[in-house]
Amino acid sequence: MNRIYAWLALAIAQLAMAPIAAAADAGEMWRQFLANGNYEKSMAAYDVTLSVGYDGSDVDAASCKENAAALRSAIDTVPVSIAIRRVAYLCADATGDKDAAEREMQVLAMLSRHALGQAGDPQVARPIPVVAPADAYALLLTSGMEEKYENYLYTRPLRYFPLVLVAWDEDRASERHFAFDYVDVLQQLDMEQKFAGMPIVRDWIAQAFLGGRSAGPVAAVDMAALRSSATTTVLADKLAKIRGAAQAGGPQSMKGWLILCARKDKPVGCTDGLIDALLAQAEKKNAVPMAMLAYAYLDGVGVKADAKAAWVLLDAAERRWPGGALVELADVWATMHVDAPFPSEMQQRLDAAAKAQPMVRRFLLQREIEKKKSQLGDGDVAFLARPDQNGRGLGYALLVDYYQKLDQPATLWQWTIKAAEAGNATTQAWYASALLNGVQGHVNRDVAKGLAFAAQAAQGGDAWSARRMSHERAMVRDFQGAEGWLLSAADAGDIDSIMYLASYYEQERPGVTGDIERAVELYRMLAGLGTQGAPARRALAELALKGRGMAKDPAKAMQWLRADADSGDHESEVLLAMHHLEGDFGKVEEAEGTRWVQRAMKAGHSDAYTAYGSWLYYTKDTKESRTKGLELLSRAHADGNEGASNNYAWVLCTSPRVEIYDPKRGLEVSAKLGDVETMDAGALDTVAACHAANGDFRQAIELQTRAARELAAYDTPQQAAERKGKPPGYERRLDLYKAGKRYEEFERNQ
Repeated sequence: MNRIYAWLALAIAQLAMAPIAAAADAGEMWRQFLANGNYEKSMAAYDVTLSVGYDGSDVDAASCKENAAALRSAIDTVPVSIAIRRVAYLCADATGDKDAAEREMQVLAMLSRHALGQAGDPQVARPIPVVAPADAYALLLTSGMEEKYENYLYTRPLRYFPLVLVAWDEDRASERHFAFDYVDVLQQLDMEQKFAGMPIVRDWIAQAFLGGRSAGPVAAVDMAALRSSATTTVLADKLAKIRGAAQAGGPQSMKGWLILCARKDKPVGCTDGLIDALLAQAEKKNAVPMAMLAYAYLDGVGVKADAKAAWVLLDAAERRWPGGALVELADVWATMHVDAPFPSEMQQRLDAAAKAQPMVRRFLLQREIEKKKSQLGDGDVAFLARPDQNGRGLGYALLVDYYQKLDQPATLWQWTIKAAEAGNATTQAWYASALLNGVQGHVNRDVAKGLAFAAQAAQGGDAWSARRMSHERAMVRDFQGAEGWLLSAADAGDIDSIMYLASYYEQERPGVTGDIERAVELYRMLAGLGTQGAPARRALAELALKGRGMAKDPAKAMQWLRADADSGDHESEVLLAMHHLEGDFGKVEEAEGTRWVQRAMKAGHSDAYTAYGSWLYYTKDTKESRTKGLELLSRAHADGNEGASNNYAWVLCTSPRVEIYDPKRGLEVSAKLGDVETMDAGALDTVAACHAANGDFRQAIELQTRAARELAAYDTPQQAAERKGKPPGYERRLDLYKAGKRYEEFERNQ
């Protein structure tokens, strides 16, 4: 350790004598920065590190003098940056300014101590906040620890985007794995970006640092390779994309390469160079590559199986990273031998290590909870509930999974709330849904709180929550915001989010970045996904029938629908049937339409009863067909189909026909639509009509006002054009209720 490292390391150690005061000062600096910092200015401030010739260890004295004002400005802009503070200290030392050197050394030591005080197990602790990766590297240098290797934990931000730097701590004689995050920090700064505050900005921040790396920081090269490999399903192509990064020392790519070659269907030549790459890193005494090499010997991947050599290698890795190396090896084994028990030697090692190593104990408990029948002791529950296992709520979330299997709702919700409050995105989404709808006896309805948790879950990568937040913005006609909330989930490949996004583009909502042509592109992309592409193919069929975004082509529309209907996709069967019945393919073909809808009905698809029953009632419109249609709607209603209940109640409450009109029964049927506080606009429209039919105009006006507001949010220019200047039906109904009149449906779809 050279003189500068020794001085700073000593200063950090000395601050241990008053850690609370140091943390308070550093903590206040961070609070001020997050409240007042600016993204663009903060990123630009790091340019000064290049201007003064900073290489991690030294600076150029002359350049320091020339850029003194820029350095002072950088400090003012990003006062919490360990890298910039380190440069300020080095410049002061290089130019002989002892007072400034002493001052900057004290601040640098304080910030470093504060950062190290937040370190924990990367899998469960919140990562150490930094403004840029340079701060993470500077912290290790300032602390006198030698960096050994590095990797990102995730392929995309899940609220955080942890960068793990592995350092050798000479005092502890072991590896220390430090997780840092700059994405959540930068997301909180003032930003000139129309999607500011939405999850997609996290993706863009990460991408700005990663780029399409083929060189540079190993973690960035590693992650770029993994992201690229995820774009193909061809194993040989995956291997080609990660091999170079693995040979460069990327731990995640190295692990991916090993797993590919452990498969029975591994690509030809998969193991060529694998052992050499692992050995090169193992010779540096890096624990993770040593554990991967141990697995290769244990399972005979690229080398003759040799259990004795495997355990020797693992023992060496465990001396470097106690518990962690064993978990790495066991995790690969579990990946490659699904549902198989661990080899006896491995199980014995895991059981022994679990007594002293929390990460091993958590790994085994997680395996236990994943079993169909699992049993935890009181000590296990207490362990998973410990603060050190819940920096991001993982321990609580595991308890949620456990108690869900035991069917203990009171205990389940206790841990769900704790996990959500601790930051676990999955449980945040569950809790958000519970708050938005209420769970009798367990969670009181609280819409504002529910949306707050949904927003947090969306920031953590939960796609349902992103769609819910998008819906909220759409309801107030903020379609720019509605698009923004979907972008990250769509980029991550969530099909429902892509479909929502495409629908905004298809309708050419104001403020969105796409149009009908972009919608068609997205639908065509999804259409190639086999059975998962059926919704997109249905969307394309509808556009082909209307001639929107493509030439009008009923034959092509029929082809899309027929292919999925032939494969047993019931929604496609129903849609194909209804277009035959409506004559949308050129002429009404009742026999063909009836054949397809009956096929779906025979399979028990309740929407088929709803669609066919409504067609018989409204379109065929004979006495016999109306009777048959009501029978089908009544049957589907009895089976619990909300669409059928909605249509059935609507008919009973709005029919002008004396023999059908039954408002009392209609109101009873509408009760199956759920709580009026949480039901959608279409259902509200129906319930309001039933209240009006029963003479309760006060309630009808209240519900219809809400329904009209929500329906107006989704009114499209195309729908407005089709009305030819007439006000929408939901507005006309509201006027009727205000005049003390019920609504009678003389025309369809009003």
